[in-house]
Amino acid sequence: MPQSVPMVPRERLRNQWEALDMVRRALEDAEKSVRYALLIFGVLNTMVFLLLTRRQDWNTMSGWARIGNTALDITYAVVAVAVLVFAIRALHPSFRTWEAHFRAGSDESVSPAGHAPDGVVLFRDVLKYSIDGYQHAWRSLTDEQLSAELASLSYILTGRADRKNENIRRLYRGLGILLALGAAMFLAAGLFTMFSPS
Repeated sequence: MPQSVPMVPRERLRNQWEALDMVRRALEDAEKSVRYALLIFGVLNTMVFLLLTRRQDWNTMSGWARIGNTALDITYAVVAVAVLVFAIRALHPSFRTWEAHFRAGSDESVSPAGHAPDGVVLFRDVLKYSIDGYQHAWRSLTDEQLSAELASLSYILTGRADRKNENIRRLYRGLGILLALGAAMFLAAGLFTMFSPS
């Protein structure tokens, strides 16, 4: 049985860059999905707004009809706010606690002429350098160090993509509920117009 041999550093780096590119494309596709959902959201809200502003038969409704329409209106407003919250989260997901050290800055300075104890990819590490120190860090970077940093970055971005996709699923579920509520509001308005006493 042949033994599996680890990839050489150059081959591993090439595959890691390809994996990062796949995650990047997934994040971009997710953002396009959010924008598409917001387009539908805006059109639906415009239609509902026009329905509400042109509804002139409120005073002629019975008590139960008013209660039903009010319940529909309030439910729609609550779900619309929830959909907007999920859209915001999907477009700008928050960092988890385990990611905080990757974006937090540091007051420690790195000498331009010294060794490169910090990385060159992750946010926290890059911002520790002066411009000369950052250039020196790249010159002294090893394949193994870069590979380890790319693995960390891929892990972070994959976690972000997972949270983004979860918020998108909630966003589209909420959008489906809004469509159903909007249809119910238009149906109720149409039925009342048909059967209301002239």
